[in-house]
Amino acid sequence: MQRIKIVPLIIIFLQFYAVNPIAARNRTLLQLNIANEQLDSDSDSLINTWEIQHQLNPYSALGPDGAAGDPDNDGLSNAAEQLHTSNPRNPDSDADGMGDGWEVGYALNPTSAHGDDGATGDPDRDNLTNQEEGFSTTNPRNADTDSDSLRDGWEVDHQLSPINATGYHGSAGDPDTDQLSNGQEQTAATNPRNPDSDRDGLPDGLEIEHGTNPLDCELDADTDGLENQQELALATNPFSADSDADGLPDGWEVAQQLNPLSSAGLHGANGDGDADGLLQLHEYQHQTNPHQADSDGDGLGDGWEVRYNLNPLSALANDGAQADPDGDSLNNVAEQGFATNPRSADSDGDQLPDAWELQQQLDPLRASAEFGTDGDPDTDGLNNLAEYRNSTNPLLADCDADGMPDGWEVRYLLDPLDAFGLNGAAGDPDADGLSNVVEFQRQTNPLQASYLVMLPLAQHSY
Repeated sequence: MQRIKIVPLIIIFLQFYAVNPIAARNRTLLQLNIANEQLDSDSDSLINTWEIQHQLNPYSALGPDGAAGDPDNDGLSNAAEQLHTSNPRNPDSDADGMGDGWEVGYALNPTSAHGDDGATGDPDRDNLTNQEEGFSTTNPRNADTDSDSLRDGWEVDHQLSPINATGYHGSAGDPDTDQLSNGQEQTAATNPRNPDSDRDGLPDGLEIEHGTNPLDCELDADTDGLENQQELALATNPFSADSDADGLPDGWEVAQQLNPLSSAGLHGANGDGDADGLLQLHEYQHQTNPHQADSDGDGLGDGWEVRYNLNPLSALANDGAQADPDGDSLNNVAEQGFATNPRSADSDGDQLPDAWELQQQLDPLRASAEFGTDGDPDTDGLNNLAEYRNSTNPLLADCDADGMPDGWEVRYLLDPLDAFGLNGAAGDPDADGLSNVVEFQRQTNPLQASYLVMLPLAQHSY
């Protein structure tokens, strides 16, 4: 009869420890090995084979050979080394540059040099590798070791202490004195060790205050012709092209030796330092020299040229002194001298050309009284317009000195500029035996044989 061998079933209950998954697995395997193999001769929780493997005495629970021993001085006891399957004779079991004890202390695997467990890992995503965290004595599992709201990596990058939240190392610190705290510098991505991160001449804090980008290098932030550093030196506003709000850009005022912080007198828009008839605002608009009445040196004042749409910066063509844009025989310099309009041959609009009026000593700027169309300063019966049309002198009643007034001669179709023949005093165009001068004296018609006495008539334009 066959005998049945009964093998007792041993159920072992193991205590569960709240450790990380790797340690828990290792602990379970260790306890199973000890319980099943009963190979811990010195009862120090270190199994004989593990001790022998790592050159420890399996029959001694004392000193470096015991559970509390730390022969490699890595901060892990032998019991912990066994638990984490690390080497008690090597302080860096995975050769990743980080001590086993440090790795275990921060829940990293001391037997893995890969991923987040390795030297280049960054489990807290603070831009410091595990190895750098070790050098900085920061926590690789906490992006802000000193809880000052500044990321460890950012602090290390900018030579701040990631384990000191006080003074200039903390969130409220301002080591570069740019009026931005470290917390604000981190938010703005500026350099807490450089007051002007983009090197544009403006402190980072000032740029943030005025809403400009402290990382965008604009050497002339307000495009007024003055670089930022000049603005700071002059105390003008680098964020406003016109610090004194007078309509004149700061750069133009400085270039023209005007005060960009004053809108009074000749420094303001309504000043006229060179007395050329152009206000400073107009000098700026036309880019003329506010200290020189004739910017192009052509003898024509800037204000006068601008008034008549001539270019105050050009002495050529119609803009020059000798030009005559209105074709009235008066060049620009003469028009300026007589204050007439170089763009109109008849400045006062009285149908009498400026040049003719000036030649006849009439006023080309007055169209009324004896200077206007209907004036008759020589009382010859011809108004000024008729004098102009007949080429006679409005200030001389008898241009050809034949004893007959110009007006009477024109009225009777005689030439007031011809003192000979039929037009002269001795002429008798109607052959009535009376000469022209007699006809005039008797007020008869020299073109009609008649002895009727002619009455004086009102003046007319012929």
